[in-house]
Amino acid sequence: MSLYTKARKYIDMNRVKELREEVVKGQKIAEIKEQQEEILVERKKITMKADPKFSNWRRDLENLDVIEEGMTSSGMFVTSTLDPDGNNTQVDIDTDSVRYNINNSVVADGAIKFGEVQPSGYSSNSWTQSAGTNYIATTDEPGTQKSTHVTFNVDVGTGIDAPLPEHPLTIKYQMQYQGFNAGTGTLGTISSSGTHSFELPPFHEFYEISFDLDVEGTYLQQYEAAYQRRQFVGTTIYGMTVTQDDTINSLAPGRMLRLILDHPGPYDDDADTSVHVLLAHTRTNGRTVYQDMNTMPSGETGGHTLSDRQYLYNLIRSQYAHLKDRYAKTFTVNSIGLTRRTPITVFTALDTPDASSFVRDGDFDRLTPAQKKKKLEEQLAASKEYLNKMFGEGMPGTATEIADIELQKSFVDMASDARNPMGTGDQAAAAAALLASPMVQAAAAKGLAALAALVGGTGLAKQIMNQIDQGGEGSLNLDDYENPYKKQQGEREAEKMADLEGEIERKEAGQSQRETQEKGEAEQKRKDAEKEVKEAEASGNEDRIDRAYRNYQNAVKNKQRVNNKWKNQKKLPGYKGESFNTKGEVIKEKKSFKDLTKKIPGYYDGKPSPLGFPVEEPPKMKNGYHPDLVNGKKVAQRFNRLDPISARAMPKTGNPHIDKKVRAAAKKPK
Repeated sequence: MSLYTKARKYIDMNRVKELREEVVKGQKIAEIKEQQEEILVERKKITMKADPKFSNWRRDLENLDVIEEGMTSSGMFVTSTLDPDGNNTQVDIDTDSVRYNINNSVVADGAIKFGEVQPSGYSSNSWTQSAGTNYIATTDEPGTQKSTHVTFNVDVGTGIDAPLPEHPLTIKYQMQYQGFNAGTGTLGTISSSGTHSFELPPFHEFYEISFDLDVEGTYLQQYEAAYQRRQFVGTTIYGMTVTQDDTINSLAPGRMLRLILDHPGPYDDDADTSVHVLLAHTRTNGRTVYQDMNTMPSGETGGHTLSDRQYLYNLIRSQYAHLKDRYAKTFTVNSIGLTRRTPITVFTALDTPDASSFVRDGDFDRLTPAQKKKKLEEQLAASKEYLNKMFGEGMPGTATEIADIELQKSFVDMASDARNPMGTGDQAAAAAALLASPMVQAAAAKGLAALAALVGGTGLAKQIMNQIDQGGEGSLNLDDYENPYKKQQGEREAEKMADLEGEIERKEAGQSQRETQEKGEAEQKRKDAEKEVKEAEASGNEDRIDRAYRNYQNAVKNKQRVNNKWKNQKKLPGYKGESFNTKGEVIKEKKSFKDLTKKIPGYYDGKPSPLGFPVEEPPKMKNGYHPDLVNGKKVAQRFNRLDPISARAMPKTGNPHIDKKVRAAAKKPK
């Protein structure tokens, strides 16, 4: 037998485990204290900034009568108050997802139950029952407080399940930030059934928090002595009624009954010893248990036999079988949730949709929509009156009614539509519009040159002048109208056509010259190498002959490379490198201006616009917004590369597409 085997007989491994657990627990407590000290130092630095003992120029300026802060950030936010709502849960903490379960509490039927299983450290002088929740955020907007309390709905056991006053349910908390400890503490204790609320710790809105629920035993009192012995009080076993006094010490009948009930096997020497101690114990009434019991089954009156003790052993185990592995069901936590039991002041940035109800627009915020429209139309009418007074009648852009309108066409478009029977108007309508226009009348009063500049042609201007002289009788011949833009466009097209043809000719000539030059150089190198071979052979120098032959081979390969290069290039699509004369005529590929302009990036017919705005009408507004801005999808693309830090600090915008990208970016690591 080894030394270890001999020593093992005298070592209690349960005690060894307990000592190890105490050491680990002490280490964890030391780590937590160190982290708390670091956090306290940081908080102290923050507190020092507000302390009058330290210099703070902003605070000093605020206390002066003459110098005042001219610009503050108070106008950047709107404050509102979240009213308390009692025990209405803001955030539900699911009891089915406890962070740990160390065989001393049970989660069942949506509740956390204490006393269903054996406590931790059952046989030691310090036992515990505990459970803890997962880490959660107390708000959906970090830094914005939404809840003030954590609320527990608890049922407390009664009778043999009632907790002792010194064993309440203790509520503790732990906070963390990105995996690092941000503070721990105790919120309070629970000793009665009902709803219990505890104020959340400071700065909880910045961190994640979890809650620990603990029931801790009193030092030097085992769980069995505190809760399991009392289960026999009031019961009668073989004529003897168990009292509270029978549970006091470790040799009392309550303790012996528990040892007999928890005995692992059939009757043996240990069981016989327990029955002996039970029968011999002297109670507080001065009589032994043997004397208070009925006559032994064997009929002995002065003692008891082995068969008597075996009978009592089996009777105790049978009568109290329902108490085996029975623990005190002290606390049942039915629900946990975050609530708002006190008012909260909320700061809302003015650039968020949530602040729209707080923003005022002067007197307009007290008017109905109809009154606002009427007042705006009065302002437009006053503006029109001022323009007419300063610049005369007929000034554009002076509408006085808010309505959906269609922009007036230019005179060029009106004339084009009048000449086109498939257009949007006829000649009579176009002519009438031209003659009736106040701007045409004003230009005609200034002379033919001003009118021609306005309508875009001298011929049409002369007809308008004649019609005005005739009092508006007759009709205008719009076919005589010459669109100056079309004329200028044709001239530009002809110039571009000539420039492109010249460029093509210069390109073709340049390519042929390069080909001839490269082929000539390659042939000349071959001839020079061939000449060197002949001279080397005449000299009889073998080294020179070898070098000459290598150079000649390289020259031949170079000539083949040049010929293949130009041969392959001629096969490429759009090659125009060869031109030749046939009877004095140059053969060229015929292409229209339209074919050539297709290759010009960004070119389209009518560019630049003759009237200073796009030829095509801009898209119609939807609900007062450009079509690309209606649903916000296109604007949300600006946030595709949003960094996590900015995303966490960014408030909600009200645009679901942007907010979705912000939430996704906030979850990314740094």
